Amino acid sequence: CFCYNRMMASIYTYISAVIVATAFADPVRLIIDTDLGFDVDDAGAIAVGNHLADIGKCELLGIVHNTGFYYGIGGVDVIAHYYGRDYNKVASNTSILLGAYTGAWGSSTASQNSQNKYTTKIIHDYPSPVQDYNQTVSA
Repeated sequence: CFCYNRMMASIYTYISAVIVATAFADPVRLIIDTDLGFDVDDAGAIAVGNHLADIGKCELLGIVHNTGFYYGIGGVDVIAHYYGRDYNKVASNTSILLGAYTGAWGSSTASQNSQNKYTTKIIHDYPSPVQDYNQTVSA
């Protein structure tokens, strides 16, 4: 039917336009907000963000650790360091801005213990410049 063919041609044209537009779009500016420490979803998000920056799909502006977990930002830095980005006060292709919440929320001994499922192990096994939240800016 003529109507069906016309509709399908319109859909194909729209899809083609979207593909072309995204292929030439500027990289997305990305800040990752994470609570890395007690599960692995944040490690994955940081890895994906770094990979997207590596292939030019995003401009990774920085990563924030949003709990009072003392070693959380150290774990963030281990992953960023793996991708060749080290903490600096100015972001670039080879450096990254890091920030850590240093307030009372999540800073109790019980919270520190419950958040530390793997973080200090990766900090120990894969050293990077930032070990804890005293070595970065407060976010």
